[in-house]
Amino acid sequence: MDGAEPLSCPFCDFTDTDADFLTQHVEFCHPENGASPVLETEEDTNIGSSRKPEWWHGDTPLYTDEDAGTDIKYIDCPTDCGEAVTEDQLMSHLDLHLAEGLALEEIKSYDTKGTDMKLSRDIEEDEVLSPTLSKVLGKQDGKRQRDAPVNAKATKQKKKPRSAGQLGITELGPYAREPRMPSWLRKVLEDGPVITRENKIFPDGTIRKVETVSNETSGLIPFIARLCQQDSSVDQAYLCSANVRHIFKMPKEGGFCGYRNIQMLVSYIKDSNSTGCEHFPGRTPSILSLQDMIEQAWDNGFNTHGRTETGGIKGTRKYIGTPEVSIHYKLWRHRPY
Repeated sequence: MDGAEPLSCPFCDFTDTDADFLTQHVEFCHPENGASPVLETEEDTNIGSSRKPEWWHGDTPLYTDEDAGTDIKYIDCPTDCGEAVTEDQLMSHLDLHLAEGLALEEIKSYDTKGTDMKLSRDIEEDEVLSPTLSKVLGKQDGKRQRDAPVNAKATKQKKKPRSAGQLGITELGPYAREPRMPSWLRKVLEDGPVITRENKIFPDGTIRKVETVSNETSGLIPFIARLCQQDSSVDQAYLCSANVRHIFKMPKEGGFCGYRNIQMLVSYIKDSNSTGCEHFPGRTPSILSLQDMIEQAWDNGFNTHGRTETGGIKGTRKYIGTPEVSIHYKLWRHRPY
């Protein structure tokens, strides 16, 4: 359908040239009976004086910044993925869930035909993606979702007064005023991802024990590069080093995207033996360890205004940004270029 006019969703601003994909969007995001086939329905609960938007679903609280004088509102994703997004972002966020589901369905159909879908550096030159899978992957625009509330049924958080110079919910996210993360979430982060070990036969005939971390993927960048080469619609693509591991969130953790970005930068330093790699022995530092490192950098005088703006991040799920990433590398005297 190249060059076709985009079709518009009758209920929101979503557009697409693929009529089938648009139909799936409507069925997923705007079901006729008010109940998406993928989303469980629950009776609406009282969310105080906040007016429920037309897309509000189930036992899903809204988070607002009473002190900031802003209309921004965060809402837990009704699919219970653990993310919190703004009202404006919710539809595009749900579209990502739809695209993810379609991609997984197609992968399963390939698996039933005996096709190996594992990422490999040895992909054949003539391999191509099916049009449907290419379409689905194309819908995922890489838009970053920031750290989010984890439990849609969580009790109302206790707010501590904002200090002078401290940022609010607009900058630090829905839990900007939460003194500390819930104990169950801390335990999830302390336990970390599932790690498995197995013996593998290598091309030279040797058998070695290989460790796999459930939320880390190596070799993803060469795979993406090959897909870009095979896609005639791609004119230019800018990719990071092949030494970067893709590190993604664990179920229900709520994102912590800033910390995951730091972990991916650390994976490059470690796997490329770059300057500062000696500071990261063993496995990838956990989110809680990174919080300690950032707090240590503040103690050592690096970008101390960050502590004023955030009110401290240790043991919390506040958003972090570029300044926190920067001081992490300043602490270890490494320039993240």
